Amino acid sequence: MAQKAGKTYIRIAIYFCSLLLLACSYDKTELTLGSAFDVTWSFSSSNNYDYNNDLIEFSSGKVALKPLDFEQTGNDFNAGFHGGSVLINNNQLSIQNTDLTDISKILPTRVANIVGYWRLDSGFNAHVGVDGTPVDSGSGLTSTLAKIDQGILFDGVDDHISYTSPTLTALSGTAWVRLDSFTNNYPRLFEIEGRFSIWVQQPAEPPWGDYGSIYIRALHDGANNGYWYSAPNTLVPGNIYHVGFSYNSSSNSNDPILLINGEQVQLYQREVPTGSLMDTAGTGHIGDWALAASRNWHGFIDEYSLFDVALTEAELVSIYENQNQAFSSSTSLHPNWTPHWDKVVGYWKMDGNW
Repeated sequence: MAQKAGKTYIRIAIYFCSLLLLACSYDKTELTLGSAFDVTWSFSSSNNYDYNNDLIEFSSGKVALKPLDFEQTGNDFNAGFHGGSVLINNNQLSIQNTDLTDISKILPTRVANIVGYWRLDSGFNAHVGVDGTPVDSGSGLTSTLAKIDQGILFDGVDDHISYTSPTLTALSGTAWVRLDSFTNNYPRLFEIEGRFSIWVQQPAEPPWGDYGSIYIRALHDGANNGYWYSAPNTLVPGNIYHVGFSYNSSSNSNDPILLINGEQVQLYQREVPTGSLMDTAGTGHIGDWALAASRNWHGFIDEYSLFDVALTEAELVSIYENQNQAFSSSTSLHPNWTPHWDKVVGYWKMDGNW
């Protein structure tokens, strides 16, 4: 802490990590400095001093090192030092600074290539690009707690969002998804006029995919279309996934890139395309293929983006990594919590390892 100009400068260095461990008690809700190590400073006004708000708090004329709450009631995941997130309903944490998860800020040089980027937090209009139109014959599409704040919950019957698609000879897309169950055999995730489609396979159709395989189809105007598929159980109902893809149709030898949770997934080719990719100008659909019966998605979709360029694998990974910000499954305090790992100084599970 250093007093500002006109005051006496005081610099205090505190090596408190070891003290926190020494003060640890299994029967305490909070891990705080014990009385033997208590360090506070009295002063008349906090405005007279510069200090690190992430590490030190001011109260009643004194400042002290912030306590660390092991019950995860919110204090240990507040903005800054303790994680950058806040506890919200249903035992989940939401990221306070959503700018960190905004694709247009993650890939600023690609903003001009965004056909549509729908955050799906409080409506269907695009954050960047063309707006979406909700389509539902019942009470309307509903929002739900998703990966980043809100997402849209699709009912698996007739819910979808439509938008105007341009002619695309190359394209990429990303989304956070959870398929709750199969209400049909081929629930659509990405769909443009039937000319470019990505769906999750329910029926086993060996050797052309199996339950949980992800299918990519690119219709061409030649004798053959492009068909690729992943291994079974690439996407399992009930789990949250980040899906990213990229495809450049300039050469029929080009295969799509598919990433699940930032990792490239091997694709197997069912058919090599001939001719050119059919024109995608028309209507795109999120969560359905409106031209065919029973292709609806049942579950949530969040942070949906479509680009008119083939993004690189590194660019797709950067979107995932910036939007994920979650504990890994092996060390998770709660599977849906999303604090910033780079802000966590230490995390001790105390399960026999130090």
